Amino acid sequence: MNRNVKLISLAAACTAVSGNAFAADDLGNPADAFAGVFAGLGVGFINAETSGDDSGGGYAANSTPTYTGFVGYNWVHGDYIIGAEVSAFGGETSTIDGDDYGVRGIYDLKLRAGRTFEMAPNTQFYLSAGIFHAELTHSENFEARGLSVGAGFETNITENVFIAVDGTARFATDIDDNNDEDKDVGEIYTLAARVGFRF
Repeated sequence: MNRNVKLISLAAACTAVSGNAFAADDLGNPADAFAGVFAGLGVGFINAETSGDDSGGGYAANSTPTYTGFVGYNWVHGDYIIGAEVSAFGGETSTIDGDDYGVRGIYDLKLRAGRTFEMAPNTQFYLSAGIFHAELTHSENFEARGLSVGAGFETNITENVFIAVDGTARFATDIDDNNDEDKDVGEIYTLAARVGFRF
């Protein structure tokens, strides 16, 4: 949890420092700076718990940082920014008594709705919703699919480079465990600090 706080604090500090580094006012409508294709990488944390009849209990991942990548496109309507994003999150597993437990990978498709504000023209704040596919393991591999919701912000530090923080919660609606029907996963949470490029 301390690492999560540090990630958010670092991104917030960079946002404050970059407030005057990139003159969004020179662009006319500040939201126009967020239009078009974007892509990037990040580092973050997963919090998820798997369970199964074969070994009760659960596994929670929240201590080791893992990596993420993303690509998307934004459309601008006035101060509002509508976007679509595809992202992938690396997994985090633990080995207990020779068996692996945890998340092997997460893949997201999100729609985002954000906007800029006069007090922070270089930054867009957004909400997201979408679908996900997760590869998990609880002594045996299984998969989960469902819905996601999230929130975050992006700050332009140059005309093309931005930093961001993204948080997403995922809720499984379908579990595929090879018909054993003994595996499950609770909510899957991720928090990531990102660096991206606008093309």
